[in-house]
Amino acid sequence: MKPRVSLPPKKEQVFSSASGSAFDGNVSTYGAAIMLLVVALAVFLLVYYGQIRESYTILLTTKEVTKAKKEEDRVIGAVAAIVWPLATCIFLISGLMFQQWQINWIVFPITGILFGMFSAVYNILKVKNNS
Repeated sequence: MKPRVSLPPKKEQVFSSASGSAFDGNVSTYGAAIMLLVVALAVFLLVYYGQIRESYTILLTTKEVTKAKKEEDRVIGAVAAIVWPLATCIFLISGLMFQQWQINWIVFPITGILFGMFSAVYNILKVKNNS
C-alpha cells in the first residue's frame, strides 16, 4: 500500500472560505472611522475638562485685585488698543504700497519690545508716585 500524499489546497479553495468573512474591505473602513471618532471624542474630553480645571486653578491662585491694579490694567489696555492696530496698519501699508514683505515682519517684534518697555516704565512711575 502506498502512503497518501496530501496536496496543498488550490487557490480558489483557500480564498473562497474567506470571501464571506467579516474581514473584507468594508470592515477596515468602518474600523478606521470608529477609531477616528474615538480619538475625536478623547481629544474633546481632554480639552473640555482641561479648560475647566485650568479655570479653577486660575481662580484659586489669583490674588486680590485692587483698584490701583485695575486702573493700571485699564491704562495699559487703552494704549494697547491704539498701538497694535497702528502696528498692523504700518505692516499693511509698507507691504501693499512699498512691496516690502521680506522685511515687513520686523514691525511686530519692534512693537512688542516698545510696548513692553512702555508697560515697565508705566509700572515704575506708578509705583514711584504711590510711594
